[in-house]
Amino acid sequence: LKSNALTIHALVTNYLDLSQIEAGRLQLTLKPIPLNPLLERIRQQYEPEARRQRIILRCRLQRGLPFVYGDALALERVFTNLLNNALKFTPEMGQVTISSSRYSEELVVKVSDTGPGVASEEIPTLFQKYHRCVQTCPHEGVGLGLFIAKTLVDAHNGRIEVESTLGQGTQFLVFLPLAI
Repeated sequence: LKSNALTIHALVTNYLDLSQIEAGRLQLTLKPIPLNPLLERIRQQYEPEARRQRIILRCRLQRGLPFVYGDALALERVFTNLLNNALKFTPEMGQVTISSSRYSEELVVKVSDTGPGVASEEIPTLFQKYHRCVQTCPHEGVGLGLFIAKTLVDAHNGRIEVESTLGQGTQFLVFLPLAI
């Protein structure tokens, strides 16, 4: 039941975000925020779903990180979408890891999984609206999560990258500027 509620919540939120983005009404309330508590809260929210799927969900958060300048709700949607995808594509007995660290004048959050990976030719189109992988992604979905994640990260003057190896998994890296 909780799994269905998380899925429905993610779908509704994505459609609401899409309507704001398409109408040019995406508004963020930017302020200095710590990311680790937000990431830990998301992990706790998805821990029961990971257990239900028999997936190990780990958090490796570097201590003492500086704040980022961001909108907490928008960043929560970014990492919820990435975590939701990671859980969707990770097989039973697999692992999903959320990590945070400082990289120069940015904070980087990685969401990695041990799923099937993404074919290299599909990586350039992953963040397009309504994109769904053809070769390695037989799961249901509407193809909005990554588009919205990228749009929200871009609105924070950040960037999102993906690294993937077929048969070994995928890693999404979100780089956000520090609040200095």
